[in-house]
Amino acid sequence: MRSKHVVTVGGACLIGAVMVVGAARGQTATKGYDAPTHSLPPDVQYNVDLAFLLLNGDLSKDRLPQVLVGGGVIPTDGKTPLQELSGKVETIPPFKAFDQLYYFGMNTVGSWALNTTDGIILFDTLNNTEEAQRIIEGGMKTVGLDPARIKYIVIMHGHADHFGGAKYLQDKYHPRVLMGAAAWDMIARPRPNGRGQQPVAAPTHDMDITDGQRLTLGGQTVTLYLTPGHTPATVSAIIPVTDEGRPHVLAFWGGTGFPGSLDATPTAAGLRIYQEQLFRYAKIGIDAKVDGLIANHAVADGTPQKAVIMRNRKKGEPNPYIFGQSTFVRVMGSFISAVHAAIVSREAKANR
Repeated sequence: MRSKHVVTVGGACLIGAVMVVGAARGQTATKGYDAPTHSLPPDVQYNVDLAFLLLNGDLSKDRLPQVLVGGGVIPTDGKTPLQELSGKVETIPPFKAFDQLYYFGMNTVGSWALNTTDGIILFDTLNNTEEAQRIIEGGMKTVGLDPARIKYIVIMHGHADHFGGAKYLQDKYHPRVLMGAAAWDMIARPRPNGRGQQPVAAPTHDMDITDGQRLTLGGQTVTLYLTPGHTPATVSAIIPVTDEGRPHVLAFWGGTGFPGSLDATPTAAGLRIYQEQLFRYAKIGIDAKVDGLIANHAVADGTPQKAVIMRNRKKGEPNPYIFGQSTFVRVMGSFISAVHAAIVSREAKANR
């Protein structure tokens, strides 16, 4: 019997979407809903189709295939989207995405800085000291921020491309550095990561993040959640911001790449826990009235394209990072269905 994955997120029931995709089987898919492959095992294909249907074409053209290819759901003869970019890395000129939020990074990986009246909260620090100096320090000076005002560094997970510049910034500016306890343990055992990056010096163990921790600076409060999956202690955040003075709430899911196994390993919490935490975080985001999102990998939130829009944006024009609360529900439901497709695929392979 076919397994149907029914997603209910924070009171917003998506059963209707499941029924629609079931009724459409055997028919030509509507443009924008169409998955890039139709030769997957039935239960896997079902959840892939559902993931595309929930997005209704909003983000599916570019983002969802990247997730599914990177997660091993959709077969490819080449590399994952992030691996494809590794040979053509480009620095994105720093820009202001919101009244108090700035991007410093590349088309591969990035760092976000939340500027407050009492200092800066920095999320992630790129690959190494050189990038921290050139892109974060140099970028801050370009947009009129003082890197000496960095008071907190939040590391979203323990891969070198996120904590690589932390020791340099910690030693020079003495901010508090926050990470999940298991992430501190993970970075204490340096090793090349899956993208070929060599071990880098880790920052000195400072603060352990607790689930639901509120980090307040200059009257602005960021809430941090432990969302293991991508790594054993991935951190995700809810970040209130303003855009031209109007309030918004951003979701920042700290580890977009799917774990390579169903269950926990020393470097990942596994797909099953990943899906549980994604579901929990979706409900948190709905309660917080999230209406936009950012990510620490530019391929996940479209930052290369959005950076151009923001640099040319005129007063009163839409902010590309904001898409509304209802779309947040659909994006998270789609992501949950994509993870379920990966789980079903891995389970089938394990049983063969």
